[in-house]
Amino acid sequence: MTNGMGRGVEESIDILNKNHHSDLPILDIGLETIVKFSKEIRNAGAVIMNGPAGVFEREPFTLGTVELIDAAIKSGFSVISGGHSAAVVEQLGVGSRIDHISTGGGACIDFLAGEKLPGIEALKESAVRYRVK
Repeated sequence: MTNGMGRGVEESIDILNKNHHSDLPILDIGLETIVKFSKEIRNAGAVIMNGPAGVFEREPFTLGTVELIDAAIKSGFSVISGGHSAAVVEQLGVGSRIDHISTGGGACIDFLAGEKLPGIEALKESAVRYRVK
């Protein structure tokens, strides 16, 4: 969250809820969360990340996203999805260390979940309809 002057202030969710600071934006995950999530991600056999952890475009709020991507690189198999996440991977120059990068965040998640994608279904129908015999 910010202190109104654009600087980050780390505060626990419990304190935010207790003090009713709903007017303060949360722009990145905190250090404790980074440590906990990074450990779980590093130890995972496969990781699918969809979207950044914070407002990575603003310098003070890049840490969470950068650290989670670093943890994903160290996991067994990593998929990064979504245009924003793909942009961070590109900025960091670590694309070659990610197993798969998709700029289609929601579509990637839907596909991995086994849902039908309209564009793919249209191509299948077209192939059947216009197949040369």
